[in-house]
Amino acid sequence: MQIYFGENLKKLRREKDLTQEDLARFLNVSFQSVSKWERGETTPDIVTLPVIARYFGVTTDELLGVDKLDDEARKTEYYKRDREYSEGGHYEESVALFREAYRDFPNDYDIINQYAHRLYFRALATGNVAEDKDEIIALETRVLDECKDINARLLAIQTLCVTCVLAKDKESAKKYAELAPYISVTRGDLLLDILEGDELRKSAQSHIMTILQDFYISVITLNKCEYTTEERVHNYETVVKLFALVYEDGDFGWQSSFMWHIHMMLAHLYARTQNTEKTLENLDDALRFARAYDAMQMHALKSPLLNGYVVGTEFSIKNYTESDERLLRQHFAEPDFDFIRDDERFRRLSE
Repeated sequence: MQIYFGENLKKLRREKDLTQEDLARFLNVSFQSVSKWERGETTPDIVTLPVIARYFGVTTDELLGVDKLDDEARKTEYYKRDREYSEGGHYEESVALFREAYRDFPNDYDIINQYAHRLYFRALATGNVAEDKDEIIALETRVLDECKDINARLLAIQTLCVTCVLAKDKESAKKYAELAPYISVTRGDLLLDILEGDELRKSAQSHIMTILQDFYISVITLNKCEYTTEERVHNYETVVKLFALVYEDGDFGWQSSFMWHIHMMLAHLYARTQNTEKTLENLDDALRFARAYDAMQMHALKSPLLNGYVVGTEFSIKNYTESDERLLRQHFAEPDFDFIRDDERFRRLSE
Protein backbone atom coordinates (compact mmCIF):
# COMPACT_ATOMS: atom_id res chain seq x y z
CA MET A 1 0.00 0.00 0.00
CA GLN A 2 2.89 2.32 0.76
CA ILE A 3 3.89 2.53 -2.90
CA TYR A 4 0.39 3.46 -4.06
CA PHE A 5 -0.10 5.90 -1.19
CA GLY A 6 2.97 7.87 -2.26
CA GLU A 7 1.87 7.93 -5.90
CA ASN A 8 -1.67 8.92 -4.99
CA LEU A 9 -0.59 11.67 -2.59
CA LYS A 10 1.72 13.22 -5.17
CA LYS A 11 -1.01 13.07 -7.84
CA LEU A 12 -3.63 14.66 -5.57
CA ARG A 13 -1.24 17.36 -4.39
CA ARG A 14 -0.29 18.32 -7.95
CA GLU A 15 -3.93 18.36 -9.04
CA LYS A 16 -4.52 21.01 -6.36
CA ASP A 17 -1.38 22.86 -7.50
CA LEU A 18 0.18 22.55 -4.05
CA THR A 19 3.85 22.30 -3.09
CA GLN A 20 5.07 19.83 -0.49
CA GLU A 21 5.58 22.84 1.81
CA ASP A 22 1.93 23.91 1.33
CA LEU A 23 0.66 20.49 2.35
CA ALA A 24 3.12 20.26 5.23
CA ARG A 25 1.92 23.60 6.64
CA PHE A 26 -1.71 22.49 6.52
CA LEU A 27 -0.91 19.22 8.30
CA ASN A 28 1.51 20.87 10.72
CA VAL A 29 4.35 18.51 9.76
CA SER A 30 7.73 19.07 8.12
CA PHE A 31 7.96 19.15 4.34
CA GLN A 32 10.57 16.36 4.69
CA SER A 33 7.78 14.14 6.06
CA VAL A 34 5.62 14.83 3.03
CA SER A 35 8.60 14.12 0.78
CA LYS A 36 9.22 10.74 2.46
CA TRP A 37 5.53 9.84 2.13
CA GLU A 38 5.59 10.54 -1.60
CA ARG A 39 8.80 8.55 -2.06
CA GLY A 40 7.20 5.59 -0.30
CA GLU A 41 9.72 5.60 2.55
CA THR A 42 7.11 6.14 5.29
CA THR A 43 3.36 6.66 5.72
CA PRO A 44 1.45 9.03 8.00
CA ASP A 45 0.13 7.80 11.31
CA ILE A 46 -3.43 6.51 11.63
CA VAL A 47 -4.70 9.90 12.89
CA THR A 48 -3.25 11.90 10.00
CA LEU A 49 -4.45 9.63 7.18
CA PRO A 50 -8.18 10.56 7.49
CA VAL A 51 -7.24 14.25 7.67
CA ILE A 52 -5.34 14.00 4.37
CA ALA A 53 -8.19 12.01 2.78
CA ARG A 54 -10.82 14.61 3.80
CA TYR A 55 -8.59 17.45 2.61
CA PHE A 56 -8.42 15.97 -0.89
CA GLY A 57 -12.02 14.76 -0.91
CA VAL A 58 -11.24 11.04 -1.23
CA THR A 59 -11.73 7.99 0.96
CA THR A 60 -8.90 6.55 3.02
CA ASP A 61 -8.98 3.41 0.85
CA GLU A 62 -8.62 5.53 -2.29
CA LEU A 63 -5.73 7.42 -0.70
CA LEU A 64 -3.94 4.20 0.24
CA GLY A 65 -4.58 2.61 -3.14
CA VAL A 66 -6.53 -0.36 -1.79
CA ASP A 67 -8.73 -0.42 -4.89
CA LYS A 68 -5.65 -0.38 -7.10
CA LEU A 69 -4.18 -3.31 -5.19
CA ASP A 70 -7.40 -5.24 -5.70
CA ASP A 71 -7.31 -4.41 -9.42
CA GLU A 72 -3.72 -5.63 -9.72
CA ALA A 73 -4.63 -8.89 -7.99
CA ARG A 74 -7.55 -9.45 -10.40
CA LYS A 75 -5.37 -8.70 -13.43
CA THR A 76 -2.67 -11.07 -12.16
CA GLU A 77 -5.28 -13.81 -11.93
CA TYR A 78 -6.39 -13.17 -15.52
CA TYR A 79 -2.79 -13.48 -16.77
CA LYS A 80 -2.22 -16.63 -14.72
CA ARG A 81 -5.29 -18.33 -16.17
CA ASP A 82 -4.39 -17.17 -19.68
CA ARG A 83 -0.93 -18.73 -19.44
CA GLU A 84 -2.57 -22.09 -18.80
CA TYR A 85 -4.86 -21.64 -21.80
CA SER A 86 -2.08 -20.36 -24.11
CA GLU A 87 0.34 -23.17 -23.32
CA GLY A 88 -2.43 -25.66 -24.04
CA GLY A 89 -3.37 -24.03 -27.34
CA HIS A 90 -6.90 -23.26 -26.04
CA TYR A 91 -7.52 -20.16 -28.16
CA GLU A 92 -11.27 -19.91 -27.66
CA GLU A 93 -10.90 -20.01 -23.88
CA SER A 94 -8.14 -17.41 -24.02
CA VAL A 95 -10.28 -15.05 -26.12
CA ALA A 96 -13.25 -15.50 -23.78
CA LEU A 97 -11.04 -14.83 -20.76
CA PHE A 98 -9.71 -11.54 -22.13
CA ARG A 99 -13.15 -10.51 -23.34
CA GLU A 100 -14.17 -10.79 -19.69
CA ALA A 101 -11.04 -8.89 -18.60
CA TYR A 102 -11.83 -6.13 -21.11
CA ARG A 103 -15.32 -5.73 -19.66
CA ASP A 104 -13.74 -5.61 -16.20
CA PHE A 105 -11.02 -3.10 -17.21
CA PRO A 106 -12.34 -1.21 -20.28
CA ASN A 107 -9.73 1.56 -19.98
CA ASP A 108 -6.66 -0.56 -19.27
CA TYR A 109 -4.53 -0.41 -22.43
CA ASP A 110 -2.50 -3.49 -21.55
CA ILE A 111 -5.71 -5.51 -21.25
CA ILE A 112 -6.93 -4.05 -24.56
CA ASN A 113 -3.68 -5.03 -26.26
CA GLN A 114 -3.76 -8.54 -24.84
CA TYR A 115 -7.40 -9.02 -25.86
CA ALA A 116 -6.56 -7.98 -29.43
CA HIS A 117 -3.54 -10.28 -29.36
CA ARG A 118 -5.66 -13.26 -28.34
CA LEU A 119 -8.11 -12.53 -31.14
CA TYR A 120 -5.17 -12.52 -33.57
CA PHE A 121 -3.81 -15.83 -32.25
CA ARG A 122 -7.24 -17.41 -32.71
CA ALA A 123 -7.44 -16.08 -36.27
CA LEU A 124 -3.94 -17.40 -36.96
CA ALA A 125 -4.87 -20.85 -35.63
CA THR A 126 -8.19 -21.09 -37.46
CA GLY A 127 -7.24 -19.19 -40.61
CA ASN A 128 -10.47 -17.19 -40.26
CA VAL A 129 -9.18 -13.63 -39.81
CA ALA A 130 -12.34 -12.08 -41.31
CA GLU A 131 -14.24 -12.91 -38.10
CA ASP A 132 -11.88 -10.93 -35.88
CA LYS A 133 -10.15 -8.34 -38.08
CA ASP A 134 -12.59 -5.46 -37.52
CA GLU A 135 -12.61 -5.92 -33.74
CA ILE A 136 -8.81 -6.12 -33.59
CA ILE A 137 -8.49 -2.91 -35.61
CA ALA A 138 -11.05 -1.13 -33.44
CA LEU A 139 -9.28 -2.17 -30.22
CA GLU A 140 -5.77 -1.30 -31.35
CA THR A 141 -6.80 1.95 -33.06
CA ARG A 142 -8.19 3.02 -29.71
CA VAL A 143 -4.79 2.35 -28.11
CA LEU A 144 -3.07 4.46 -30.78
CA ASP A 145 -5.59 7.29 -30.41
CA GLU A 146 -5.69 7.44 -26.61
CA CYS A 147 -2.58 5.89 -25.08
CA LYS A 148 0.73 7.72 -24.68
CA ASP A 149 2.75 4.74 -23.39
CA ILE A 150 5.25 3.89 -26.14
CA ASN A 151 5.37 0.16 -25.38
CA ALA A 152 1.59 -0.16 -25.52
CA ARG A 153 1.55 1.75 -28.81
CA LEU A 154 4.27 -0.43 -30.34
CA LEU A 155 2.43 -3.62 -29.39
CA ALA A 156 -0.74 -2.19 -30.95
CA ILE A 157 1.16 -1.37 -34.15
CA GLN A 158 2.61 -4.89 -34.27
CA THR A 159 -0.81 -6.52 -33.82
CA LEU A 160 -2.35 -4.28 -36.48
CA CYS A 161 0.44 -5.13 -38.94
CA VAL A 162 0.32 -8.91 -38.51
CA THR A 163 -3.49 -8.91 -38.58
CA CYS A 164 -3.57 -7.02 -41.88
CA VAL A 165 -0.89 -9.29 -43.34
CA LEU A 166 -2.94 -12.34 -42.32
CA ALA A 167 -5.96 -10.70 -43.97
CA LYS A 168 -3.85 -10.11 -47.13
CA ASP A 169 -4.35 -6.36 -46.73
CA LYS A 170 -0.74 -5.34 -47.33
CA GLU A 171 -1.49 -1.68 -47.97
CA SER A 172 -2.97 -1.26 -44.49
CA ALA A 173 -0.17 -3.34 -42.98
CA LYS A 174 2.41 -1.03 -44.58
CA LYS A 175 0.55 2.04 -43.26
CA TYR A 176 0.71 0.71 -39.70
CA ALA A 177 4.33 -0.44 -40.05
CA GLU A 178 5.37 3.08 -40.99
CA LEU A 179 4.14 4.27 -37.57
CA ALA A 180 6.87 2.25 -35.84
CA PRO A 181 10.30 3.80 -35.07
CA TYR A 182 13.46 2.99 -36.99
CA ILE A 183 15.47 0.03 -35.69
CA SER A 184 18.28 2.32 -34.49
CA VAL A 185 15.93 4.15 -32.11
CA THR A 186 15.15 1.39 -29.65
CA ARG A 187 15.32 1.13 -25.89
CA GLY A 188 18.26 -1.26 -26.23
CA ASP A 189 20.26 1.17 -28.35
CA LEU A 190 19.55 4.19 -26.17
CA LEU A 191 20.24 2.45 -22.85
CA LEU A 192 23.74 1.49 -24.01
CA ASP A 193 24.68 5.18 -23.75
CA ILE A 194 23.02 5.67 -20.36
CA LEU A 195 23.54 2.68 -18.08
CA GLU A 196 26.68 1.72 -16.19
CA GLY A 197 28.16 -1.29 -14.44
CA ASP A 198 26.07 -4.44 -14.07
CA GLU A 199 22.97 -2.75 -15.52
CA LEU A 200 24.92 -1.88 -18.66
CA ARG A 201 26.28 -5.43 -18.98
CA LYS A 202 22.82 -7.01 -18.71
CA SER A 203 21.29 -4.48 -21.10
CA ALA A 204 24.02 -5.02 -23.71
CA GLN A 205 23.69 -8.81 -23.42
CA SER A 206 19.93 -8.61 -23.81
CA HIS A 207 20.47 -6.39 -26.85
CA ILE A 208 22.82 -8.97 -28.40
CA MET A 209 20.22 -11.71 -27.96
CA THR A 210 17.52 -9.52 -29.51
CA ILE A 211 19.77 -8.80 -32.49
CA LEU A 212 20.40 -12.53 -32.94
CA GLN A 213 16.67 -13.21 -32.84
CA ASP A 214 16.01 -10.48 -35.43
CA PHE A 215 18.80 -11.88 -37.62
CA TYR A 216 17.30 -15.39 -37.40
CA ILE A 217 13.81 -14.13 -38.33
CA SER A 218 15.17 -11.94 -41.15
CA VAL A 219 17.08 -14.83 -42.75
CA ILE A 220 14.05 -17.12 -42.59
CA THR A 221 12.02 -14.37 -44.26
CA LEU A 222 14.78 -13.73 -46.80
CA ASN A 223 14.80 -17.41 -47.80
CA LYS A 224 11.19 -17.07 -48.92
CA CYS A 225 12.51 -15.02 -51.83
CA GLU A 226 13.75 -16.51 -55.10
CA TYR A 227 16.96 -18.28 -54.10
CA THR A 228 18.49 -21.52 -55.27
CA THR A 229 18.73 -24.41 -52.82
CA GLU A 230 22.46 -23.77 -52.47
CA GLU A 231 21.84 -20.11 -51.63
CA ARG A 232 19.21 -21.00 -49.04
CA VAL A 233 21.61 -23.49 -47.45
CA HIS A 234 24.29 -20.80 -47.32
CA ASN A 235 21.90 -18.35 -45.65
CA TYR A 236 20.81 -20.81 -42.97
CA GLU A 237 24.36 -21.98 -42.31
CA THR A 238 25.36 -18.34 -41.79
CA VAL A 239 22.81 -18.19 -38.98
CA VAL A 240 24.31 -21.36 -37.45
CA LYS A 241 27.84 -19.93 -37.63
CA LEU A 242 26.85 -16.60 -36.09
CA PHE A 243 24.99 -18.22 -33.19
CA ALA A 244 27.91 -20.59 -32.61
CA LEU A 245 30.29 -17.63 -32.34
CA VAL A 246 28.16 -15.99 -29.66
CA TYR A 247 27.25 -19.19 -27.76
CA GLU A 248 30.74 -20.58 -28.09
CA ASP A 249 30.50 -23.04 -25.18
CA GLY A 250 27.49 -24.78 -26.80
CA ASP A 251 24.87 -23.56 -24.31
CA PHE A 252 22.34 -21.68 -26.47
CA GLY A 253 19.78 -21.16 -23.70
CA TRP A 254 16.22 -20.67 -24.92
CA GLN A 255 17.55 -19.89 -28.40
CA SER A 256 18.13 -23.65 -28.74
CA SER A 257 14.56 -23.56 -30.06
CA PHE A 258 15.71 -21.40 -32.97
CA MET A 259 18.63 -23.73 -33.62
CA TRP A 260 16.60 -26.91 -33.98
CA HIS A 261 14.31 -25.16 -36.44
CA ILE A 262 17.28 -23.95 -38.52
CA HIS A 263 18.89 -27.41 -38.57
CA MET A 264 15.59 -29.04 -39.50
CA MET A 265 15.19 -26.62 -42.42
CA LEU A 266 18.76 -27.42 -43.48
CA ALA A 267 17.99 -31.15 -43.24
CA HIS A 268 15.02 -30.68 -45.59
CA LEU A 269 17.13 -28.71 -48.08
CA TYR A 270 19.96 -31.25 -48.08
CA ALA A 271 17.44 -34.09 -48.40
CA ARG A 272 16.08 -32.54 -51.58
CA THR A 273 19.56 -32.77 -53.07
CA GLN A 274 19.91 -36.38 -51.83
CA ASN A 275 22.91 -35.46 -49.66
CA THR A 276 22.76 -38.27 -47.11
CA GLU A 277 25.60 -37.18 -44.83
CA LYS A 278 24.52 -33.55 -44.51
CA THR A 279 20.88 -34.54 -44.06
CA LEU A 280 21.70 -36.92 -41.19
CA GLU A 281 24.14 -34.44 -39.65
CA ASN A 282 21.49 -31.71 -39.48
CA LEU A 283 18.79 -34.09 -38.21
CA ASP A 284 21.15 -35.11 -35.42
CA ASP A 285 21.88 -31.45 -34.58
CA ALA A 286 18.18 -30.57 -34.66
CA LEU A 287 17.38 -33.40 -32.26
CA ARG A 288 20.19 -32.34 -29.91
CA PHE A 289 18.94 -28.73 -29.75
CA ALA A 290 15.29 -29.76 -29.29
CA ARG A 291 16.26 -31.95 -26.34
CA ALA A 292 18.39 -29.13 -24.89
CA TYR A 293 15.43 -26.75 -25.06
CA ASP A 294 13.05 -29.26 -23.47
CA ALA A 295 15.49 -29.95 -20.61
CA MET A 296 16.45 -26.34 -19.97
CA GLN A 297 16.17 -24.96 -16.46
CA MET A 298 16.74 -21.41 -15.22
CA HIS A 299 20.50 -20.84 -15.28
CA ALA A 300 23.24 -18.33 -16.11
CA LEU A 301 25.07 -18.52 -19.44
CA LYS A 302 28.86 -18.83 -19.43
CA SER A 303 29.95 -17.90 -22.97
CA PRO A 304 32.14 -14.77 -22.72
CA LEU A 305 29.77 -12.37 -24.50
CA LEU A 306 26.76 -13.50 -22.46
CA ASN A 307 28.47 -14.59 -19.25
CA GLY A 308 26.12 -14.27 -16.27
CA TYR A 309 22.96 -13.62 -18.31
CA VAL A 310 20.11 -15.66 -16.80
CA VAL A 311 17.93 -17.67 -19.19
CA GLY A 312 15.07 -20.16 -18.93
CA THR A 313 11.97 -21.25 -20.80
CA GLU A 314 10.08 -18.67 -18.74
CA PHE A 315 11.60 -16.01 -21.03
CA SER A 316 10.41 -17.60 -24.27
CA ILE A 317 6.92 -17.64 -25.73
CA LYS A 318 5.48 -21.15 -25.97
CA ASN A 319 1.81 -21.56 -26.83
CA TYR A 320 1.82 -25.36 -27.10
CA THR A 321 2.03 -28.24 -24.65
CA GLU A 322 4.03 -30.75 -26.70
CA SER A 323 7.77 -31.07 -26.22
CA ASP A 324 9.96 -29.62 -28.95
CA GLU A 325 11.50 -33.04 -29.53
CA ARG A 326 8.06 -34.48 -30.28
CA LEU A 327 7.31 -31.60 -32.66
CA LEU A 328 10.64 -32.15 -34.39
CA ARG A 329 10.06 -35.88 -34.79
CA GLN A 330 6.89 -35.18 -36.76
CA HIS A 331 9.18 -34.03 -39.57
CA PHE A 332 10.79 -37.48 -39.79
CA ALA A 333 7.67 -38.88 -41.48
CA GLU A 334 7.79 -36.35 -44.33
CA PRO A 335 8.54 -37.54 -47.89
CA ASP A 336 11.80 -35.57 -48.08
CA PHE A 337 13.44 -38.24 -45.91
CA ASP A 338 12.17 -41.30 -47.80
CA PHE A 339 15.55 -41.72 -49.52
CA ILE A 340 17.30 -42.43 -46.18
CA ARG A 341 14.44 -44.21 -44.42
CA ASP A 342 16.26 -47.54 -44.60
CA ASP A 343 19.56 -46.08 -43.40
CA GLU A 344 20.49 -47.46 -39.98
CA ARG A 345 21.57 -44.02 -38.79
CA PHE A 346 18.18 -42.53 -39.67
CA ARG A 347 16.40 -45.38 -37.90
CA ARG A 348 18.45 -44.71 -34.75
CA LEU A 349 17.54 -41.03 -34.86
CA SER A 350 13.87 -41.92 -35.36
CA GLU A 351 13.68 -44.19 -32.32
